[in-house]
Amino acid sequence: MRHEEILIIESEHPALVGHFPGNPVVPAVVILEKVFEALRKALPDPIRISMIPQAKFISPLRPEESLIIRLESEEPGEATFTCHVDSRLISSGSVHFTRREKEWDG
Repeated sequence: MRHEEILIIESEHPALVGHFPGNPVVPAVVILEKVFEALRKALPDPIRISMIPQAKFISPLRPEESLIIRLESEEPGEATFTCHVDSRLISSGSVHFTRREKEWDG
């Protein structure tokens, strides 16, 4: 599986309040959540994130920058990711996940 997604974290995102005044930076947890959302979109079945064995944050992501998330998975239950703004690497790492039964809507 290979998947690519481009998104923008708006300057009004609630996680940016106080992070950091006058020099806003998107928190790593927000970047990871966007990676998880992209992974869920890329896979046909619902998944549960079970582990993040590796995650590196190399460069700060600023609000309103176009973030490119690239995912690759060759092993069941494992995926690697990179996040870029143009050619600047923002973060990279790997995620382990398990497939789960579809949730009941009843």
